Amino acid sequence: MNIDFSEARNLKRFPFLDAARGLACVGVVAVHCDLEHHMRWYWGVMDFFFVMSGFLITRSLITNCDKGRGAPSFLLYRALRLLPAYMVVMLLYELLVLLLLRGRHSFETLPYILFYQNTDLIFGSVQKFPRVPEMLPYWSLVLEEQFYLLWGIFFCRHAYAKLRINLATLGFVVFLLGLGMLFRSLGVAGWTLPGRFDGFLLGSMAGIIIFMPQKWEIPEWWSGRLLRIGWVLSIAALLRLMWTVMLHYRPNYPYWEGHWIDVTCFSVVSVVLVLGMVKMDIRGLHFGRLQQGLGFIGLISYEIYLVHYPMISILKKAFDFKFNNGGITLFIVTMVLSSFVAYVVHKILTSPALRSRERIQSFLTSRFQPGTVPVQEACLAPVASEDRAGGTGR
Repeated sequence: MNIDFSEARNLKRFPFLDAARGLACVGVVAVHCDLEHHMRWYWGVMDFFFVMSGFLITRSLITNCDKGRGAPSFLLYRALRLLPAYMVVMLLYELLVLLLLRGRHSFETLPYILFYQNTDLIFGSVQKFPRVPEMLPYWSLVLEEQFYLLWGIFFCRHAYAKLRINLATLGFVVFLLGLGMLFRSLGVAGWTLPGRFDGFLLGSMAGIIIFMPQKWEIPEWWSGRLLRIGWVLSIAALLRLMWTVMLHYRPNYPYWEGHWIDVTCFSVVSVVLVLGMVKMDIRGLHFGRLQQGLGFIGLISYEIYLVHYPMISILKKAFDFKFNNGGITLFIVTMVLSSFVAYVVHKILTSPALRSRERIQSFLTSRFQPGTVPVQEACLAPVASEDRAGGTGR
């Protein structure tokens, strides 16, 4: 290809992507603190998260398979990265229901625990599963878990060895993007994986192209032509978003009838942004303490996402926050408290769980494959670097 990303394969961390993830996380918290009218672009942040997840998770999968490991090893890592904090939040909620929250029903969190929240909206607009008001934003976490499971298994069993990037593959990707737009235009909710897989798909394809260049089987003269087509589509998507989001914005925009195409547009623009940030990381650009601060928020953004919305609900019930100034005050208080709680959760739950990965994998290997040699330390990627370079979109 005409743009060289070969040095990206040697990077263990992507500081710009960490900072972008942190900035996007701050934006989500601000919107949930009733500041939506100042941030018309906010809903597209989720598509940016999904593109980044597809990109980084695909890199993690490639590293996993390069070391001779399969889907179980990858899924174990994702479970240790995400589930400890997630399940603690679910258990705390069930405990509150049991002790304090009269009128709530036990096991309301079951769709969240089993990751089928919002799947009732795939074939209709009627909600059949219970919803927990304090966990409504978790729909994106559920989508990511579904994506990790499906893409992780498919990549390890088929894509790693058999997939080739040729014109037929790119044509199939375009077909899938069109299928996603068709689903949304027919009423499939954008809170479900069938209605929101555009970002995951494009991010994953970008990850394969950059981190597995041997998969690229398109002639050089076609590569340049495809690159120009990609730039034209990106500019067209950006112009579309400027028209709809900035000039013709309306409240509850994600429910507008034109939303079916803008999800794909945001995903296309997000791919360009992600690749641009990777290029800046390759060049070693850095913007001082601001980038470090946002990078820190990006590192714990998953935990912030877990705790911030329940915290907003508690603060709104405990204090009288007015809409304008109160929204800003609520945002500042929520951001500070959420960051502190998220950091503590990351230290006492997530990090210890990740450090136990080698021990758990060795136990599972000896338990379910008797007589085999346990996985050696050299075959396991360092947890710290993988947590940062191959982490979730959050």
